[in-house]
Amino acid sequence: MRLSSRWLGRMAAGLFVLSVFLGGFFAAHAIELTEWWPHDLVEEGIQSARAIYKDIVPERTLVRKVDTQAGRFENPETLETGVLWAGGDGFFPDLCPQRGCVAVEFDKDGEVVHAYPYRLHELDGWERLAEGRRRTAPFRSPEISRAMHAVRKYSNGDLAVVYKYANTLPWYGGVARVNPMGEPVWVRDDLSHHWPTMFTAPDGSEMLLVPHLRADEEIRLPEFEYPSPGVHYNECDSYWPLTTDYIQVIDEDGQVVRTIGVTDALARSPFAFGMVHTLTGCDLLHLNYIDVLREDVSNMEGVSAGDYVVSLRNMSAFGIMDRETGEMKRMVQGTFKLQHSVQHLGGSQFVMVDNLGADAKAGPSRVLLVDLAGGAVRERTVFPTASTPSQYRFFTEIRGNLSVSQDRRRLIVASTNEGYALEIRISDGTILGVFRNQHEASLLTGEQGTVGEFLLYDLTYVDQEP
Repeated sequence: MRLSSRWLGRMAAGLFVLSVFLGGFFAAHAIELTEWWPHDLVEEGIQSARAIYKDIVPERTLVRKVDTQAGRFENPETLETGVLWAGGDGFFPDLCPQRGCVAVEFDKDGEVVHAYPYRLHELDGWERLAEGRRRTAPFRSPEISRAMHAVRKYSNGDLAVVYKYANTLPWYGGVARVNPMGEPVWVRDDLSHHWPTMFTAPDGSEMLLVPHLRADEEIRLPEFEYPSPGVHYNECDSYWPLTTDYIQVIDEDGQVVRTIGVTDALARSPFAFGMVHTLTGCDLLHLNYIDVLREDVSNMEGVSAGDYVVSLRNMSAFGIMDRETGEMKRMVQGTFKLQHSVQHLGGSQFVMVDNLGADAKAGPSRVLLVDLAGGAVRERTVFPTASTPSQYRFFTEIRGNLSVSQDRRRLIVASTNEGYALEIRISDGTILGVFRNQHEASLLTGEQGTVGEFLLYDLTYVDQEP
């Protein structure tokens, strides 16, 4: 039987396609085994594609819808100072009807002092002093998350604003200084993140201590003298980029006057072995707060006023670093787990948001006081207490922030994912006031009359000295 030329042509084409398929299969297998080019390029594409369906997702700004809008303040008459309330795109539409307020300052009676319009949607048109290295999901563009991560007020009324991104890895954005009209003074889109600490320099200028990270940077981990076959470092084998942590000291003009490597300091310290097993090998430390030891620091050997306190979430630890040399002087661990916002209360005492370390009597999250007097680690749960109403036994799995009053008798704790903050008396855990992050939500949902509770990252006493 003779085959027609048409069938011969089809068979040839089929064999060609099959050979290309088999050739591609074996070539891909060889590239996977040998990691020859373009192994890394293909792998990065696969990782980015996975990210679309996993970690790179828009942040859920609206915590929940509510039937009626309650007052923002409960018991505002107990406030002894004003507060600065972080907002964002679509927040406080009654005060900033166009796009919402990036932040609002209230006095101690709950009256508006100033509402700062949200204008970060114009960021692409703003001049930037620096830009960080981040990955963007395919077919998507970076979008600023609606909720602002932190706001700090300069003495002239400007704000330092920390913002985040969606559709990127890491999702950290940067820090910007905006004037009372929400217009940019300067922008650092450089992977600055979390909550900055403002302090006054000897010359009277206002400076920021800002957590900062760099992505895809080589980390030199220490080699131990007595390695064990069962002990090894966590490896960064996911699509999340390898990140290293730094402290940036930023002046009033947005210029970095000093950079201190936190990851490097820990790797060179006697406490380096703690880096062997952390929450993830891609983000060994996860620096989320920097504080400064107060002048009355006492009962702790080897540390001095002015040293830096660094909260390292992924190690469930906080460290104390020499302000001048950057040496890691001390590492503290206790029963707290994945903590945030470690701050020096005075003497040998520190307070923090303990996200996951609470026991059955307090929690699941709690405000924890840690006392390091005499070299020991003693803990006391400040909040909640046995008398705390059940609706305020708060839970914030991955977020949370504190603001300590100037007299150190009170603090505000923001339960970010639950959309409220509480003012608490430190001595006995009594709730002094409630701040509800409720807003008319039509700018988010497009539905007129919708009221909701929004994420609340930051609510601070506004006129305290850092």
